[in-house]
Amino acid sequence: LIIALIMILFSLGMIRLISNLYEGKLEQKNLKLEDGVLNLSKLNASLESYQKNLLEIKQPILEKEYVKEEVIEEEVSKESSKQRLLTYVRNELVSIATEEIAYIYVENTITYVVRKDGKRSTSGDSLDQIFTSLNEQSFFRANRQIIVAISAITKIIKFGNSKLKIEVNPTSEIDVIIGKNKAAAFKQWLDS
Repeated sequence: LIIALIMILFSLGMIRLISNLYEGKLEQKNLKLEDGVLNLSKLNASLESYQKNLLEIKQPILEKEYVKEEVIEEEVSKESSKQRLLTYVRNELVSIATEEIAYIYVENTITYVVRKDGKRSTSGDSLDQIFTSLNEQSFFRANRQIIVAISAITKIIKFGNSKLKIEVNPTSEIDVIIGKNKAAAFKQWLDS
């Protein structure tokens, strides 16, 4: 009984000794990690201040380049905007003047072009391809599904939290919703 008691006390002592050694190593690792975190935060702060200084230096240069790019983009968009769009009605190729287009939308991976008279045809191009070829003053990319002509807009309604709902003529089969991220750009487009 005494030998068993001595064995238990010896085992408890060994367990306590091992756990103390393990806790000491854990504390050393924690201290190293804390030092590493402090060094990283100092490095991050110095990097942020460096970026701010760099931005302050480059800001005037970037503004000049931005103005030049806007002028070039306007000239390119005036030159590159298409006057006509090639579409399909069943097996026939139909060329539609961009002034006749009310809106263009995608449904089930098919791009539909709807004219002001309500006639609908399809296009083999994606919305991105079509939008880059259209005049940006006349057409607006409302969302991933639809491009709207300014002449087709009949009513703009506040919809939900900072969203806009557009009613078009002829009436669209899908809801034309402009998200809150694009609402400001849409208002600016309307105002220009």
